[in-house]
Amino acid sequence: MKKSLILLLFVAVMSLLVADLTVDIPFETTLVGPEAHGVTENWTSPFFHVTNNGAEGTYFIDLVPTDLPTGWMATWCNEGLDGVPDGCHSYSAPAWEFIFPAGATIDLDFQAIYNTTDYFHFEYVITSDDLAEPLVLPFTFKTADAVSNDDNVQDVSDFGLVSNYPNPFNPTTTISFNLTPANATDAKIEIFNIKGGLVQQFSNLTVVNNSGSVIWNGNDLNGNSSPSGVYYYRLNSGSISETRKMIMVK
Repeated sequence: MKKSLILLLFVAVMSLLVADLTVDIPFETTLVGPEAHGVTENWTSPFFHVTNNGAEGTYFIDLVPTDLPTGWMATWCNEGLDGVPDGCHSYSAPAWEFIFPAGATIDLDFQAIYNTTDYFHFEYVITSDDLAEPLVLPFTFKTADAVSNDDNVQDVSDFGLVSNYPNPFNPTTTISFNLTPANATDAKIEIFNIKGGLVQQFSNLTVVNNSGSVIWNGNDLNGNSSPSGVYYYRLNSGSISETRKMIMVK
């Protein structure tokens, strides 16, 4: 299987503000279920949480898998909204429509049903007329004994973000990435604060042997020192879009 990642995020406990939604995911986004051992497994993730910080509106949630292995099923469930029944939804069903009250939080989880060793990638796509663009939350699910063709060592793509180091940092950190020279031509790295505001960006990225890095000194686009806190850095290059979290501590 060829891994095709369109990644935005996330590690550990995260909080990302996109438009008027805050997303809290208290677990790694590479989800690992037990080995199949020839029997059918039904694995369920913990819940993550989406809060509507804006006005009440009509929202849609869709689960979009990539390269779902033959015979596997992917579902997701919702709970926690007053007046909205708790329920579960197949990935093959139409996007689920619901009224999202102002200030409310909806809890979402993921379920994989499988009987073989394998892996796949999937995204929650949340849309609404109130959002400037869809909110895309990417994940990977794999069995404990699965190794993909392009991540024999890590649960990340060969091409994309590698890490930032140090993390936490004060006030300088190096953001590393892997890209082909062709992908690097139009690639950029953007840094956002916890409210989703653009803090800094890097373009004209260069790579040597498909590897490169940029150094963020903690300054914003106006040259001002950014405060301590959680930040997100996103790599965009063609079909690659990946985001990770970092923490500045002063």
